[in-house]
Amino acid sequence: MNDFLADVDKVNERNITSQEVTGDIVNGKSRIEAKKKVRQRYMDLLKGAKNMKEILEIQKEINGIQEDIKTVSGRVNYLSHASAMSTICLTFCQVLNPTASITQQPDFLAKLKTSFSRGLHWMGECLVVIIAIWPLWLLAFLIYVFF
Repeated sequence: MNDFLADVDKVNERNITSQEVTGDIVNGKSRIEAKKKVRQRYMDLLKGAKNMKEILEIQKEINGIQEDIKTVSGRVNYLSHASAMSTICLTFCQVLNPTASITQQPDFLAKLKTSFSRGLHWMGECLVVIIAIWPLWLLAFLIYVFF
């Protein structure tokens, strides 16, 4: 960033943000490992279940743990991907002619020339509109002749 701003005289706005996600990734990975161990204990309990009620209760717990593992795993993958793919957005504006910002009022002759030019342009547009509606003129003439 400093290399971009080496020859800059004035900076209007500079905003740099970052987010540390290493702790979140490490925490997520350890939670996944703990959940996997709990899931394995339930799997062992499932093998020793004696009736259908116990099997369904243990399976319900295993499903909940599996959902937690997938959720945390998705978050860890997202954070890993987001930290690998950083985004940099730069916007530059440069004044090409610093003296151009001082505007001068046009003199009377320049105003007169501009007004005359605009007036001719306006008259030309009116003439084009009048010619473009020739079918209406023809219809009006025929109605006049008929009556």
